[in-house]
This record gives sequence, structure tokens and C-alpha cells, in this order.
Amino acid sequence: EPFRFSTALALMPRVDAESVRILLQGFETAPEDVRPHLLTALYGTLEPEVDRRFVEAYEYDPSLEVRVAAGLGLGRRGESLPDPLLERARRTAWKDLEGDEPRLIEAAADVLGVPPLAEGDLERLLAVLRRDRDTARRTAALRALASAGADPQAVASVLREVVADPDLPDELR
Repeated sequence: EPFRFSTALALMPRVDAESVRILLQGFETAPEDVRPHLLTALYGTLEPEVDRRFVEAYEYDPSLEVRVAAGLGLGRRGESLPDPLLERARRTAWKDLEGDEPRLIEAAADVLGVPPLAEGDLERLLAVLRRDRDTARRTAALRALASAGADPQAVASVLREVVADPDLPDELR
């Protein structure tokens, strides 16, 4: 167990087509506590099959850890994803951002922060900053805006409004 993550990181830059096949095959049958690490090892490849598997794992996997690993992977590889897959991932990310699971809220920031922002996402993320009282969601919205390279001018007035709130939690301030 202590070496799973470091092994996955060591494999990441060395994954070739044969390794992808083996890792994806193992992903289907591995114990639940190993599966997220198999996804981590796959972060280093741009094989199209991996894109699809990341999106499927992010959307449907019953394991929270797998979904989080898939979300992080999608955030890392998002700019190379085909538009239909990125759109699917973003739909899931919005559900997660609006949910209550803190780890999925963080993963949602990774996916929604893939540049460029999807149409309408700037306004939706700014609305989360303005109206949502949940610090985790607001922080995730800020991360997504920063990662996506949102225009600072578009964000500045909302940030001034948010910071002016006397009830704003210190960690968000």
C-alpha cells in the first residue's frame, strides 16, 4: 500500500501502448484500493481509449477514490479531449460541484478549469461565487476560473463583491 502511489507516478512517463492495454485491463479487475493508482499511472498517455475510460470512470464509477482520480486526470488532459468527451465530463463536474461530497467538489474544479471555459460556464462559476454559501464550492469555482484562465476583468467585480461580504469565512477571504 505505501508504494502504490509512488509506483503509479514512476510509471506515468513510461506508459506505452502495451502498458496502456495492461493497465486498462487491470483497472477492470483490480481491487478497489488499487484502481485509482492505475488511473494515475495512465495520466501520462494520450491514447484515445484512455480518454474515454477516464470520462466513464468519472461519470459512473461507484468508488469515490476512482472518481476523484479520474477527475484529476481529466483536468490534466482536458485540453486534448475530444469535445464530446469534455462536454460529458463537464456535465458530471457541474453535478459534483452542486453536490455535497468535498472530494468530488474539488475534482469538479479540475474538470471545469480545463481551458477554455465552456459557453456559459463563466457566468455559472461567478454565480457560485456570489450566491453559494458553501466555502468548498466557492473555492472550487475560484480554482476553475483561475485554471481556465478566465479574464481577470470579468472576475474582478465579483471578487470585490464577495470580499466585501462581512460574513465571508476567513479561509475563503
